[in-house]
Amino acid sequence: MTLTYDLERWRSQRWQKDSRYYICRVEQDLFGTWLMISEWGGLWVGRRRLREEAYFSYEEACTRFELINQQRQRRGYVALFVD
Repeated sequence: MTLTYDLERWRSQRWQKDSRYYICRVEQDLFGTWLMISEWGGLWVGRRRLREEAYFSYEEACTRFELINQQRQRRGYVALFVD
């Protein structure tokens, strides 16, 4: 079985608000499974949380990515970069 990675489809976004940040990435693991990795925490506190969610398809992961994007905007976060 040959695994192929589609690096062009990987996505990343960072949001920031006051003293908080949120980063979301869609990428593949070593087995080709699509993951959505979320990281959030305080800018100056040094504490952070990390969560990985596995999805059967790229489209499912991107749907969740877009929902998080909408949620961050509703909560007043500003997007700093997009990959």
